[in-house]
Amino acid sequence: MRVNALLIGFGNISRGFVAVLASKRDRLRQELGIDISIVGVVAGTRRDGKYHSAASADGLDLEVLLRIIEQGSSVSAYPSAGGNDSALDLIKRSDAQLILEATPTNLRNGEPAFTYMKTALGLGMHVVTANKGPLVFSLREL
Repeated sequence: MRVNALLIGFGNISRGFVAVLASKRDRLRQELGIDISIVGVVAGTRRDGKYHSAASADGLDLEVLLRIIEQGSSVSAYPSAGGNDSALDLIKRSDAQLILEATPTNLRNGEPAFTYMKTALGLGMHVVTANKGPLVFSLREL
């Protein structure tokens, strides 16, 4: 069973997840019959305030994605799939069934992660988060 996933945030947590997924992908397929395909990644940078994204309905090559970051480039440098889409743009137009949300925690109001999660859930997507902010402020609503 293929599961299309979208990563929102591409810091240490998401990069670690991608590295583990890349190394365990064959085992997940063989033992559990699950093929997790990362169809999009979006990350904002504190340096330039822009979104950096990569998206492909066929799935991104995880080794290429990690290599780009290791070389000091941004996600938007992904060959033929890089761009500057926002997280909301990717959530709304992707065919992902799963959103992995790992943006920095906002302890004032839980945004923008709350909006990302609420939008994804409203579209019938599953959400996994490492972000405590939206849960602190909006657990009942989510």
